[in-house]
Formats: sequence, structure tokens, C-alpha cells
Amino acid sequence: MEIIVSGHHVSVTQPLKEYASKKYSKVNKYFDNIQEVKIELNVIDTKVLSKRQECSVIVSCSGTHIKAKQSSPDMYASIDMVFEKIVKQLKKYKDKIKKRKKVKIPPKKVIYSLKEDVKPEPRIIKTKMFAQKPMTTEEAIMQIDALKKDFFVFRNSDSSDVNVIYKRKDGNYGLIESEF
Repeated sequence: MEIIVSGHHVSVTQPLKEYASKKYSKVNKYFDNIQEVKIELNVIDTKVLSKRQECSVIVSCSGTHIKAKQSSPDMYASIDMVFEKIVKQLKKYKDKIKKRKKVKIPPKKVIYSLKEDVKPEPRIIKTKMFAQKPMTTEEAIMQIDALKKDFFVFRNSDSSDVNVIYKRKDGNYGLIESEF
């Protein structure tokens, strides 16, 4: 873990740099994969009371950046307050990662067949039964047009046999007659 302390509008003294480095070297115990900690110290000149001592920190860990900023009249107090914010955010981030790891999606069950070309044999999936009154071939043609189907099974009223009428690709009709 690399700790970088820099100053903006302030000269970073050795005691200040050591204090910040010592304080943020403890961050590793809250989260393991921290690569870098950037600490920027800044003095903001305000006209109201006195100069504001500001500390902003960016912690780079496992593909994400955690940021915090705090200011107070004392630079050491600003460093301490930002440290508390960073620790709180690191704990929250660690819990979020733990929760994500706990929720595991079960693997999909895949059934492999040893024979690749094996196809199941066709079978009857749906059966329909209905009572049909005898009708003529012309009435069957009207039914096939009304139902917008390719074929129609009916009992022929002239011969009492079961017949099938079907629509041909050329727009005409075909008739299959059966005898019992």
C-alpha cells in the first residue's frame, strides 16, 4: 500500500506527513486490497473567522475509489475526521462485497446425451374429439374457408363415409374419400 501526502496552498511539514502516514497505514486492517491512499491537505482562506484546514482522501482499492473530505480549524483534527469517514465507508464496502458473495446463483442443470443424433420418437401430444353432423362437400369447403384451416375432416351426408377436404397450393381443393 502506497501513501501519498501532498499539500495545496500549504507546505506539508515532516510531523504532519508522518502523522497522516501513521494514521492511514491502519486502513489496511479494515480492507485488504488497498493499493493507494492519496491525502491532500489544503488551506482555504476565509474572511469570516480564520483559515479552514481541509483534508481530502482518496483510497484506491480493488477497482473502486473511496473518497472523503472534511475541514476544521485544525489540520490534525481534519485528518482524524476524514479517517473516521473513510473507515466507515470501507466497512460498508466490505459488507457489500460479502453480501454479493453470499448470493450465489445455482448452476444450470445440463443433461448431456452420449448419442448426438438420437431424436425422441414422435408421439401424440394433443387429442380433440367433437361431434360432427353430416354435411355435403360444399358445406365442408365453406367450413375450411371460415375456419381458415388447411384441411377439414367431415362425414359426407351423401355416402355416410368419413372424408377429408384440403386446400391445395394452387387455390383449389382436394377431397380424400374413405370407404368402410
